[in-house]
Amino acid sequence: MFAIQPSLNCLQAALLGRSLSVAKLLSVALAICLAKQGFGQDSLADKSWPSDRAPQLLKIATWNLEWFFDDFQGNNRSEVAKEQSAPNRAEWDWRVGNFAAAIAKFEPTILAVQEIEDRGVMQNLTKALKEQFNLSYRVAFIDGFDTGTEQDVAVIFRSGLVELSRREQNNSMFESKEFYNLSKHLITRFEWQQADRVIPLTLLNLHLRATADAADLRQKQTKLAHEWMRKAIERGENVIILGDFNVEESVGQIKAGGDGMHTILGLDTPNPKDDLIDLLEKAP
Repeated sequence: MFAIQPSLNCLQAALLGRSLSVAKLLSVALAICLAKQGFGQDSLADKSWPSDRAPQLLKIATWNLEWFFDDFQGNNRSEVAKEQSAPNRAEWDWRVGNFAAAIAKFEPTILAVQEIEDRGVMQNLTKALKEQFNLSYRVAFIDGFDTGTEQDVAVIFRSGLVELSRREQNNSMFESKEFYNLSKHLITRFEWQQADRVIPLTLLNLHLRATADAADLRQKQTKLAHEWMRKAIERGENVIILGDFNVEESVGQIKAGGDGMHTILGLDTPNPKDDLIDLLEKAP
């Protein structure tokens, strides 16, 4: 787990990738990097409607919850979704309780999750966090369109959310064949008040195509993700891309023409101002 102190004053762009297993939650499940120390791209606050107070320590994490589907199958259409659902209510309650306990150990300000069923299962999780650990979280979720697995992504957060959205390719992007749709993604924007300043942060939560056979599609997905964030990064805004990238590249072994990390980092473009940093290279 890494963290940012909002009292510092110059964060630029950030990125985390790779597949994350449940067992690695507390050791490597963070998705943030510092191009410069602290927060940047802040603005004078609107004194009429101040933003949420900045936390003393901003902690941002990502976790693939691995088929976080409840035991009710009436809203599932695909066979794989039904097969991977919790077998009964007792098993589901056990899973929710264990995930809540793990999250409560480090209390992230923002947690991006993948392989979840819908808003309802996330509300089960936030309810457990409140009732068992007195931790208040809210859910940010928009339905994706992975009809094969019915998996989705979401974000739970303690404060700061002001906007959430999804994006699509425009016609020229689609016709170019250079990109591939991101069926599972969520964009969230946060703002916090620090004295007379507002500290903004844009977060893109992704779950990319899996398996080595899907490398070409994954490459196109990473290109699309970077293109969506490119202008914000160039402007020096605070940007984090995180989630389960499913890449086959090892940390420190990123190269052009690889499995997408080079692309999502912005290293395929001639402009260094749109580059991101892979924080896993800095992880202990």
